[in-house]
Amino acid sequence: MQFYDIYDWPKNYVEDSLLSKNDELENVFVDDYIDKVLDVKINDTNAIEEAYLEELLSIISNLASFYSRLRVTVDEILGNLVLERLLDEADKEAEGYSDLGEKNPMVKVKDKKLLEELGKLFEEE
Repeated sequence: MQFYDIYDWPKNYVEDSLLSKNDELENVFVDDYIDKVLDVKINDTNAIEEAYLEELLSIISNLASFYSRLRVTVDEILGNLVLERLLDEADKEAEGYSDLGEKNPMVKVKDKKLLEELGKLFEEE
């Protein structure tokens, strides 16, 4: 049995979730969405057969693996970008060129014990 529309399920969920954030739709819950997909795509087609469900599970597992690895990779890239920006801001602050004003997240630490503890933590890392 072919699952030509299975790739649209996550896309449709994300689109509806975005619409719900823009108040164009009511809140979209994952469990409700899954129930709807199961009712329409599986139960209505009388396809609750072992082979059918095994094939569906295999496809879902591959999709989940792909999205999981993609999420981890994007998260690492985002973390590196944020770290790079913070280091640039710290350099500007240290050089006295910061134009962040009141929004400046950098605060000078005067507590020597805290600085020593942070230094030890960085050395351990």
